[in-house]
Amino acid sequence: MLYRAPTLGSYELDKLAEIEALRADLKYQLATPRRWNGTLRRLVVAQNTKGSNSIEGIHSSVDDVLAVMGNQTPQETTEADAADIRGYQQAMTYVLELSNDATAGIRHGISSDFLCALHFMLTSSHLEARPGRPRLGQVYVVDESNGETLYEAPKASQLPKLMDELTTGVNLALDEATDGNIVTAAMAHFNCVAIHPFKDGNGRVSRILQSFVLGQTTSTVPPEFMSVEEYLGAHTSDYYAILQLTHGRAFKPKTADTRAWVRFILDAHVEQATLRKQQAIRAEHVWSRLLTLQGELPVLSTLERALPALFDAICGIQVRTSTYVDSVTESGESIAEQTATRDIRRLLDAGLLVSHGQTRGRFYTASEYLMNAVL
Repeated sequence: MLYRAPTLGSYELDKLAEIEALRADLKYQLATPRRWNGTLRRLVVAQNTKGSNSIEGIHSSVDDVLAVMGNQTPQETTEADAADIRGYQQAMTYVLELSNDATAGIRHGISSDFLCALHFMLTSSHLEARPGRPRLGQVYVVDESNGETLYEAPKASQLPKLMDELTTGVNLALDEATDGNIVTAAMAHFNCVAIHPFKDGNGRVSRILQSFVLGQTTSTVPPEFMSVEEYLGAHTSDYYAILQLTHGRAFKPKTADTRAWVRFILDAHVEQATLRKQQAIRAEHVWSRLLTLQGELPVLSTLERALPALFDAICGIQVRTSTYVDSVTESGESIAEQTATRDIRRLLDAGLLVSHGQTRGRFYTASEYLMNAVL
């Protein structure tokens, strides 16, 4: 037996209605392809990745996450942490691709092998974690400050049955879900954490499983915009506290009340969807102002390909020669690094960007003039 979702009351139903309204607004804002959509999506994915990995003590800046996502060398993140971020990105990219199928009406189910595959992607750089294979022994969650056991997971001998029950239950719930998969996703996340099927990496597998379930809908809001991983990363202590409150010190689903957990996730969705809506509104405003500025500044009237990089800078993303090339390529044009260097020099001379650092570590940010012109 697994933990069950509570009967939804007025609080939960009101929150679901609020989330649906926020998503409808976001769906409208993202429905028409715009040149800023790609940049905003990359930023959102990086923020989600940063948030989820920070829960596991893997700390990196959004700029370094973007560098890893772009197959570039991060400035401050260690190679070990970069490997973990790459693994997370691989697993999440797979889930997002499956979500694209769902948008087209092709639904996917899950299995124990699916969970093991996610685990392999996440932990392949850590052989001690048994990548892609369930744990063999008993595991305990321990308070490192005093050695106290906070949670005792089910015995390893129970894993095949529990993992089968989890995946079968998720597949059935996806066929019946009427809440945009939000409660189904929340309970899939919780049960996977509670089962603790792997020696390590259970939290990340569970959060990616939640994103998978959220993506198995025909909604045209991209699943990365529906994720709550950034919120969980910013509220890690609350996240751990509500998990412990709900599952107690041992796996006892018969006596547990999961209402507090579901409410926590619903509140996370409201806050995260509100933030994403604000980001989309701001992105549209910034792009509109950049187009106006293009008509006012000769350098931009002849350098339209620079607009995505300037958009990045205004969003707080560090611009480098390599990321400039990537932003131009994403817009459908190919340029050499030498051309990108000349473009950036023109933007510096025009007072639109400011240079920081030296040689390989050099990057560029939006100038005060540029920020005042668009905001």
